[in-house]
Amino acid sequence: MALEDLVYVRKSMGKDGIPINVYKIRTMVKDAELKQRDLIEKNGYDGLGKIVDDPRITGIGRVLRRMGVDELPQIYNILRGEMSIVGIRPRSEEDWSYLPNDLREHALRYKPGLFTPAYSEVDVKNMEELARIEMDYLRRKDKSPIRTDTGYLLKIVFNFIFKGVRSR
Repeated sequence: MALEDLVYVRKSMGKDGIPINVYKIRTMVKDAELKQRDLIEKNGYDGLGKIVDDPRITGIGRVLRRMGVDELPQIYNILRGEMSIVGIRPRSEEDWSYLPNDLREHALRYKPGLFTPAYSEVDVKNMEELARIEMDYLRRKDKSPIRTDTGYLLKIVFNFIFKGVRSR
């Protein structure tokens, strides 16, 4: 079994828009991106931009996502200095095209994060709410970066442990 069978590398935009490779444990079938367009047309998106009933996610992948383990390889990105512990989710240029330009411009001033501000909320319902949460985080971070990231990290850890907040 090759490393690429276990780890997925996604091209994302880092600080200042510099491209980075973001590492994740593979939770979808190999070559899942080739099926993406057809699935979007067939199933559509949910309120947070995820494909509804995405059949590309494997059984073990669902478990790994529920546990939040799939993003652990991003610790490597943190050690390389490309990401921080708390920050806006690393997104591709295409993913950024679905969000407000001011959010994109503001977010790309900072490194993307492993734990996103959305985890500080229990139930984010749609992209507008997600954008509001992220912009609020960025405004706070502008004023007090260390205090903001520390506060969000504590709330995120609390939500993970006691409220079951996880990625979908």
